[in-house]
Amino acid sequence: MSETPDIADTADMPEGPKIELNEEMRSRLQEKLNEYERRLVVYRGARDDRMYQDPRTRPDLVSLEMKIPLLQQLLHEGVVDTFALSRVLSQKSNWSPDQFTNACAVIEAYNKDDETRLTGGTGLPAEA
Repeated sequence: MSETPDIADTADMPEGPKIELNEEMRSRLQEKLNEYERRLVVYRGARDDRMYQDPRTRPDLVSLEMKIPLLQQLLHEGVVDTFALSRVLSQKSNWSPDQFTNACAVIEAYNKDDETRLTGGTGLPAEA
């Protein structure tokens, strides 16, 4: 799928809240990333105009487009500076500050294995 966004251009900007990888959750987070990427392929392939007027603005699609790079960077780098990543993602046409904030909260909850604050969604995969 897509590569981890390059945040090198944001190095001179202030740092934001960080999400640090909980190594005990790595395999489950990787499975969640795989699920999100599979879902994105399905959503992008959906061309049923009767269901979706404009698939680029579907909230669930935008949510995936925020969660995937978050998880990619978290798994690859071990930490995500949420401000830096938001600056990169804000350059995309589907940028949504609300969806990004929600994505950060969801990924942070998954990373802490604490889904008690979350409603809806499919949750984390069970431990292997």
